[in-house]
Amino acid sequence: MKTNEQLQRDVMDELKWDPMVAASEIGVSAKDGVITLSGYVDVRDIAGVRSITNAITLKPRLEKIDIEKTIRQALHRRATVNADNIRVRTEGGKVILNGKANTWNERREVEKAVWASPGVTDVEDNIAITAL
Repeated sequence: MKTNEQLQRDVMDELKWDPMVAASEIGVSAKDGVITLSGYVDVRDIAGVRSITNAITLKPRLEKIDIEKTIRQALHRRATVNADNIRVRTEGGKVILNGKANTWNERREVEKAVWASPGVTDVEDNIAITAL
């Protein structure tokens, strides 16, 4: 997982590559994977604009089927997880887990694999623990 400083640098580098963005006018901060942009943008071409409210939400780049497939593959690669007992469903970037795990550790491993998958923004873990 990248550090806050690495994420901040990555976002700043991306802004510098966009010719439509005055990167030197935009501040970037990162905390726990959340990026905050601050600063000023030039809106001189739009008469009457006094302020801008930003309500942008990030959407995952991967399609639902890709996220589910990636997670299933990751679960099958983990020796400590019985992937056949886990059902994966997605709603956008939200992943809903159902099924059974033999131990708390197995359940944690499933959740770690899910969070490590690209496009995941939220996890609902409904996995029941059923000791052998």
